[in-house]
Amino acid sequence: MFKFLLLPLQILLVAGITSVVSKSITITQEAPDRIDTMSSCTVSVTVNKGDVEGFAKFQHLFPYGVEIEPIETKGATFTYAQRKMKLIWMALPEEESFTVKYKLTVTDPYVVEVDLGGTFSYLEENKRMTYTVPTEKLNVGPSEEELKKQRNPYAYVYREVEDLGDNRYKIKINVNSQYLDGFGKIQDVVPYKATAEANNKNESVFSQVDEKVKFVWMSLPENDTFSVSYTVDLSETESKNVDDISGELSFLHENKTQKAEIMSEPPSGEEEQQMLASNETPAEEETSTEEAATEQKQEQEEELPKEEETQPQSEPETEEAVAEKPAKEGSDREEKKQKPKTEQQISDEELADKYLTEDQKTDESTTPDNSSVAETKEQGEKEKITSVQDPVKGIEYRVQILAGHNNVKAPYIEKKYNFNNQFFMENHQGWIKYTTGSFGIYKQARDGRENIKSSFNFPGPFVVAYNEGDRITVQEALMITNQKWVQ
Repeated sequence: MFKFLLLPLQILLVAGITSVVSKSITITQEAPDRIDTMSSCTVSVTVNKGDVEGFAKFQHLFPYGVEIEPIETKGATFTYAQRKMKLIWMALPEEESFTVKYKLTVTDPYVVEVDLGGTFSYLEENKRMTYTVPTEKLNVGPSEEELKKQRNPYAYVYREVEDLGDNRYKIKINVNSQYLDGFGKIQDVVPYKATAEANNKNESVFSQVDEKVKFVWMSLPENDTFSVSYTVDLSETESKNVDDISGELSFLHENKTQKAEIMSEPPSGEEEQQMLASNETPAEEETSTEEAATEQKQEQEEELPKEEETQPQSEPETEEAVAEKPAKEGSDREEKKQKPKTEQQISDEELADKYLTEDQKTDESTTPDNSSVAETKEQGEKEKITSVQDPVKGIEYRVQILAGHNNVKAPYIEKKYNFNNQFFMENHQGWIKYTTGSFGIYKQARDGRENIKSSFNFPGPFVVAYNEGDRITVQEALMITNQKWVQ
């Protein structure tokens, strides 16, 4: 190496070159952010040398488990020994900017990152100068996000009960988990006429709808172990047995709703180790059951202020509507569904506003007035709407145009709303719901909704979402597809 240095120095001394200030040297690197384990990539190094000429050297020390091969050296001598790569020029290329390339191969499966950089040495005014290339990291192997997707989530959930007297109990629900993130919900089913009040929400949205007590997260707590609690009053219930309460934890894994039953006692050490080793929970066993599909379908209106909770007012009654008006239901259960919301429920819905997009509050949470549809009684018309949309694979958005308790005939909808496009109907929680369109992108569904609003006289169409044909919330669909809400 000293021989290489002496020759240029002698030439410079003999020539008597005067002092010249060089332009600033800049060196940039180009490489992928991440590569697979035990794989290769190309690294490009671009040198903007300014007026620097003559001898120069670029070198870098790599970690163990990495091999380097030359691709483009621009006239330099390449060596790689003892983890050190060297490119040596007796005379730099004439162009002001040039690029060298090398192939980097990871040979050790335990290498997770490689520092890319180096030093560029050159002569300026007979002095050795060194430029340090800014270090960049090349990540090796799957990202943490990808690793989470590869891991099966684990959850064991159990309930603790404290007797407060007078048929009042404090219920604490404990969650021991691994690899849970994103949307999640804890739901307990309490006896009829029981009332519940949250004690510890743990940043969730709490609500009680009929016999269902819920804690809902748009993003589950980061801690593997967390808990929530509430107080339940069984004074007005027929059954005073607190053991009648049952529930489950629901969460998303690989775009599917999973469930873990809430147990009555903590897991034994042996049981917990077995579950951790297998990374299986009752949730995964229920993935394809009818209960899982039903749960996902209920998210549309159970997690948000629902159509059923805000019973749509009927339109000014025509003779047809009067003829089809359902008989009044007088049972205690129906009266309970119509009872005013408690202060606790109202405050919980207000709190939910912090977690929900404006679109959910307008597109999903409300059913427009005058949305109840009556079936006409024209004697000559026999054909009823029976068109049902075949399930679409993955996430699908549609526009809901009407909902009611009775089937209606197509001519009636065309006459009343001037709408003759194709539409579909579905039975959902006691309602017959009418939807149109099929969109893979939320923005397209939003545009379809706006077009229907401006072209037809439906009382407030809104966007709904489906996953494999099961109805879910728009918020959940946006989370699954990584799409953004558009106003």
